[in-house]
Amino acid sequence: MTEQRTWRWAALACVAMSMTFFLVRTGPSADATSTRLAAPTTSVAVLNLGKVLEARDERTVREGELQREIESREATLKQMQEERQQLVAVLDTLTRGTPEREAKVEEAVRKQATFEFEGNLAERLIARQRTEMQLMLFNKIKDAAKAYADAEGFDIVLTSDHETQIPDGMPANETNAAILSRRVLHANERVDITSAVAQRMNNEFNR
Repeated sequence: MTEQRTWRWAALACVAMSMTFFLVRTGPSADATSTRLAAPTTSVAVLNLGKVLEARDERTVREGELQREIESREATLKQMQEERQQLVAVLDTLTRGTPEREAKVEEAVRKQATFEFEGNLAERLIARQRTEMQLMLFNKIKDAAKAYADAEGFDIVLTSDHETQIPDGMPANETNAAILSRRVLHANERVDITSAVAQRMNNEFNR
């Protein structure tokens, strides 16, 4: 009886040793565990592009320059239109079929064509200048956000729209599109670098 009990305990001990060996071999290694624990954390910041643009001193300056260009071209077009109207008024005083009137008619047509050409040209040039200004400002914001993030230790900067409210009364498809286009639903103030980046850019521009 004692011999049977001894064999039984010996068998249990063998089973326990086998299970321990199996767990050690199949469990995660110390190196693997340390590798997972050492994975770097990511620091994220958010930035509201619209607010930065509104707060930028350079944007105010560039918009003023563009507005003066628009007013200058509008003044030129207005003068051209007035000259054409004066010419049309002269035509009413000339006898039809005379060489003098025919020459004035040709001049009036030429002035109208020039006016239309200059109007279309001005519209396209202004649109191009506005596009170039917008891209220039955006690229400067992107560079400033990178510089600030590098200095403060942020790995990623996201454009934030969590403060923008979706208006009521829009069609269902537009409301759904506005919802699905959202990038950031919530951001704590401590990771919002909007004001800091805007101030940094204004300081550099006003030097």
